[in-house]
Amino acid sequence: MGNSLKTEISHKKAMPFNVKTVMEQRLELVMQAEQQDVNISELCRRYGISRRVCYKWLNRYREIGRASCREIG
Repeated sequence: MGNSLKTEISHKKAMPFNVKTVMEQRLELVMQAEQQDVNISELCRRYGISRRVCYKWLNRYREIGRASCREIG
C-alpha cells in the first residue's frame, strides 16, 4: 500500500497546454514591467525572480529589444 501513491503519481501525465519557453516568459515579464503603474516587486514575486534580475532583463530589453529575452543568463 505504501507504493500506491508513488505509482499513481508516476502514471499521471502532464498536460502540455500552457508550456512557455524561457524567452516567452521573459518577454511576457518585460512587457508587463513596461506598463504604467506596475508594481515591480509584485511582478517579481509572481515570476519567482529577484528585483535585480528583473531590472537586468528589463534594461537588456530596452537596449537590445526582443532578442534580449533569449536565455543568456
